Amino acid sequence: MSSDAWLYWYWGKERKIEEDIPHLAEGFKDPHASKILDFGCGTGRHAIYFAMNGFKVYGFDQSELAIKRAMGLLQAEHLSAHLKVWNMAILPLPYRDEFFDAVIAVRVIHHTKLATISAIAKEIHRITAKGGYLYLQVPTEQKGEKLLEEQKCERLGERTFLPLEGEEAGVVHHYFTSEELTSLFERYNPLDLHTSSEHYCLTAIKS
Repeated sequence: MSSDAWLYWYWGKERKIEEDIPHLAEGFKDPHASKILDFGCGTGRHAIYFAMNGFKVYGFDQSELAIKRAMGLLQAEHLSAHLKVWNMAILPLPYRDEFFDAVIAVRVIHHTKLATISAIAKEIHRITAKGGYLYLQVPTEQKGEKLLEEQKCERLGERTFLPLEGEEAGVVHHYFTSEELTSLFERYNPLDLHTSSEHYCLTAIKS
């Protein structure tokens, strides 16, 4: 799937923030949480929200059209953010060590194989400051089981599938257990782990 084939998702989610985001923004409002990375920002639904709340926002997405749209929406609100076109699988990420006070990645990192996810987790750790926040949403193993029931898929590994039909045909999906998720980010102290819409939502602090 080309990067711009994601536009059905971007437009459908535009301006619709996840329910945890306002609470996170309140928790981030201290002198140690000013620079935030929106990892896979799409058209900027969360980047715009954090910019409106006074944070210095960075973000990237593999879709050039989505980034252009996000920049237009920011400009319309007289806001700014440091956004760029980038594919999360191209490592290292284009940021300095311990640069960010918080990294949010909402329904992004599961769209690749587990080995790449593991490498991405290490990169997130590298670019997050000590004491910095991490917020992730990734799909549960139960959601993966439903996918197999509803669509024809190719199995690429344990809980890793490639849909062969539907809107996300050709896009790799990995589905997590809670133990796997916390193990990938074991160098963080978890603050909260809950499920919402068949996704694990993890908030943690880099130890």
